[in-house]
Amino acid sequence: MICNRFAVKSDTHLGPYPLGFHGSQLGRWLRLQSSIDLFKLNQGIPTALQGQPVFEDGRNRVSRLRSNILSPQTRHHNMERNFVPDEPSIAQLVRAVKFLVADFDGRQTSRVTGTGGRPFEFFPTAITDNIPPLHPELSRAVCLLSRYHLKEVAAATVGVGEEDRGAMIISDLLLFHGLPRTLARWTPTGAPGEIRVPLANEYVQEGSVNIYLNGVTPSDRVILIDDLISTGGTLVALVKAIREAGAQILEILTIGEKEENHGRRHLLEETGVPLKTMLVTTLTPSEIGFRSRVVQVHLGDMPAALAEQVSEHFPAGFCRLGSGDPCS
Repeated sequence: MICNRFAVKSDTHLGPYPLGFHGSQLGRWLRLQSSIDLFKLNQGIPTALQGQPVFEDGRNRVSRLRSNILSPQTRHHNMERNFVPDEPSIAQLVRAVKFLVADFDGRQTSRVTGTGGRPFEFFPTAITDNIPPLHPELSRAVCLLSRYHLKEVAAATVGVGEEDRGAMIISDLLLFHGLPRTLARWTPTGAPGEIRVPLANEYVQEGSVNIYLNGVTPSDRVILIDDLISTGGTLVALVKAIREAGAQILEILTIGEKEENHGRRHLLEETGVPLKTMLVTTLTPSEIGFRSRVVQVHLGDMPAALAEQVSEHFPAGFCRLGSGDPCS
């Protein structure tokens, strides 16, 4: 049975989440509880998009708009006015961490077969599988915390992810940071220049699936985002596709990291690219198998004094600066 409760167990002392809430119940509770507006969205049209001719060659218009949007002046406008909230308070940051932890903690697993024909313990979350549906408050929490991990946004020209499972949160994150975005797909479009790379991961065996990447050029500087790293197979495939396109990878971020499958090490060994993650989970025995347990939250480069104040709201050692060990 899939456990779709969006709550932290009471013995973790991580916050006032109502046990047993799910779906619309949770949504109503979140709306009632949410008194903090993490975003101040500007409803206006960015200057770079105003006054553009309507009738012209689509490719030329997209290319010109992309150049304008990615100019330092326009990027600053988008980031400061449309996507990035004001400097968050301690309460906002603590609340964001609690939302994130609640989504990954205490999930019942099920056995799946993946790379190498090996068995793996799989568990769904709102972020990775939309079980329950991804709530805006949770998406905002992830975006807010990502500010302390992604440091190459100003230098990036495009964000890349993949369409399976975590597509919505990947898209939300890249929109939040004002980046053009493209998702590698599991089915081909047949477009000229489409790149095909084989994929094997926690729930996909070798030889059964390819991913297809479009929209990345040799001049691009890429931020690669995924919802979760387990075996590392998906990210290895994405790195290969991006490199085949001739682009440069600036940094890689995932929200969750399943430490038991050593995906961080596999990614580094296969690609040489280090990984940043926002939290780490492990498995604990349950009455019918295993449940997930969040064992670490990474606070990125959050200022030390601020991180210390946030950490005071959680068990000792639960929150740490940085984005995870270089290889674990």
